[in-house]
Amino acid sequence: MQNSRIKIYSDGSCRTNPGGVGGWGVVLTDDDQHIVSTMSGGEPNTTNSRMELMGVIKGLEVVHLYDLSDSVTIYSDSEYVIDNCTKFTNYPVDEADLWEKYFSLNDVLEDISHVWIPGHTGHPLQEIADTLATNASGDLKAWLEKRNWNRKRKFSFTRGKTSSTEQDSRPKLREIRSD
Repeated sequence: MQNSRIKIYSDGSCRTNPGGVGGWGVVLTDDDQHIVSTMSGGEPNTTNSRMELMGVIKGLEVVHLYDLSDSVTIYSDSEYVIDNCTKFTNYPVDEADLWEKYFSLNDVLEDISHVWIPGHTGHPLQEIADTLATNASGDLKAWLEKRNWNRKRKFSFTRGKTSSTEQDSRPKLREIRSD
């Protein structure tokens, strides 16, 4: 792994909480605050808490997938996420599946820290993550409405940008479960 510290700015959004269409957004930077990657995605029938945590998980997955660093700082405006990452030994039952994933990704890092940033206070990278999450939620909601979405079906989509000059704006849809 690389020696530089990766910073993950993460945010989540759910327009109707609980049970609405939600989105998550992530900005990854290096030590010099250069954007390494941005990504976003969403899910229907979710909660704001799940989307906040999903953003952190997606950021950590990229760090692991591309072997970017052993040192990570996670920035979030979610006190729920930061508190559960740093203070509690038992994760909430409602998001147990995501907490298990988070801690499995967290366990292989040599150094991880968490910083709470008050939301909507003008921090530029956190505002980008917020915009990505909000847009992902809105894009998925519009896509589902055009297709007369059946609420019993669960989908997830991810939109990514691997560098500041390359972007694929087409949602990549994947059916998670169908009833």
